[in-house]
Amino acid sequence: MKKIFYAAMLLLGLSILCSCNKENNGSSGSIIGEWQPTKSEAIFQGSVVNSSYEDWVRYDFHNDGNVMMTDPHSGEGYYLPYLYDTKLGQLTILGQQWEINLSSSTMVLTDKVDWFMGPPDEEYKATMYKGTEIYCDREHYPDNFWYYRGDEKIPVQRPQVEDYFYDEVKEYFSRVK
Repeated sequence: MKKIFYAAMLLLGLSILCSCNKENNGSSGSIIGEWQPTKSEAIFQGSVVNSSYEDWVRYDFHNDGNVMMTDPHSGEGYYLPYLYDTKLGQLTILGQQWEINLSSSTMVLTDKVDWFMGPPDEEYKATMYKGTEIYCDREHYPDNFWYYRGDEKIPVQRPQVEDYFYDEVKEYFSRVK
């Protein structure tokens, strides 16, 4: 009887372990396959402040928990492990974590801006952007920007060659195959 119990527990453990990199192929669509970028949006407080298209890295997700990331211009590619957590709606590749919204033909990856140099100790008002005061850490200027939502500090980034701030980025993809 003990052997049957231990065998059942072993099978349960193996099934949980083996399902870690797999996904639920239900109505939300499957991540497995090749995805091509269609556009990228920089967003500030829920509004798009910049939208662009560049034929950047394509993703080819495999059942084995690895993704081939290929530069379409040079043809260079990298085979990397990924984790797609359907319950949390998150995709992780090399420690980079995105919220994922997936259908059978489209994929949207959302990246919230995080602190570049850690939460700031010292602050000063850097500028106004769209009616919002933007603050900066004197020690890490120009890398640590934020605004306040109530008492919460919301980190933002500013591209060096552009004059806008954003607190999240959405990358849109369409399925190739």
